[in-house]
Amino acid sequence: MRRPTMRRPDHKPAASPMPPARSFEDYQQQRKGRKPYARPEYQRERQPSPYSKQGYQRENRYRNERPQNQPFFSYPPSSSGFQAPSFRANTGIIPHQLQGVFMAVRGKKTLYYTKNLVPGMQVYGERLSRHDGAEFREWDVSKSKLGAAIAKGISQIGIKPGSTVLYLGCASGTTASHVSDIVGCDIVGDGHDAGDTGSEDKNSGYKENEDKRDGGCVFALDVAPRPLRDIIQVCAARKNMSPILADAHHPEQYFHRVTAVDVVFQDVAQKDQVGIFLKNCAVFLKNGGFGLLAVKARSIDVTRKPSAIFSQVRQQLEQEGVIVDYRNLEPFEKDHCLFVWKKK
Repeated sequence: MRRPTMRRPDHKPAASPMPPARSFEDYQQQRKGRKPYARPEYQRERQPSPYSKQGYQRENRYRNERPQNQPFFSYPPSSSGFQAPSFRANTGIIPHQLQGVFMAVRGKKTLYYTKNLVPGMQVYGERLSRHDGAEFREWDVSKSKLGAAIAKGISQIGIKPGSTVLYLGCASGTTASHVSDIVGCDIVGDGHDAGDTGSEDKNSGYKENEDKRDGGCVFALDVAPRPLRDIIQVCAARKNMSPILADAHHPEQYFHRVTAVDVVFQDVAQKDQVGIFLKNCAVFLKNGGFGLLAVKARSIDVTRKPSAIFSQVRQQLEQEGVIVDYRNLEPFEKDHCLFVWKKK
């Protein structure tokens, strides 16, 4: 049995304090002098990324107020005569301003493609699409630094149908396979300008064939045997790819296997990335050729800011040539950038 609570005879419960009665005018007068509530920093609403759905809606909330003659979706003018659509509607697979690259608009998203050199074959599980009797491979920009640069609007990559490319750090061939599609793509009559042909390199005596528009080649080099084993199967089906097992630090090891090239593409995560790139460009790249350098800042120095490292790389490249374009690859690749460099 519960024991009863013992209380004093004179005990009285304390009365709850009641606020004094006030009128609505007094309440409004008190509200005028009150400071607005400020949320703590960790609770404040962050600005959405422009590449997210919320950020896209935020950036384009006033799109209906634009003048009728101002296009909602446009590309910068191109010297090749490429005319991009001036509307943001679903389109078929159409040529991009970069030669050998194609694109398709799907609502708020833009997809990028290359014409499949081996119809019916996938390299890394990408989606295949058919349009006007041709098969195209969708370019996953989240798995390719070159694809990310194209999605960020890079103006020049130097790779076009018929080019010879030295690809340093090919890994399993994700990006190298798309480069193989570009250099082996025959685009005669699709509205692109082939540019100057028949150029001659004074050092090597190499002269391009003026009628050869679809005879490009890709030298895929990597130092690791395991990923190179995967790309060998890709090269078996693609006749314009040649795998090379060698160290990019020592061009003399594969000097006898590589010809003079039009483009050097490097994706090597080493501390001396710029030195490796310039060494290979000096040996293999033709005068006036293009070099594409994918820089991973954390591989050069993990203690410094990526922006400072990118500025340092820019200064080193400008001493040996001309920087044509530059793109930071975020949000597709963190702490990465791509330089398009032209040899003097």
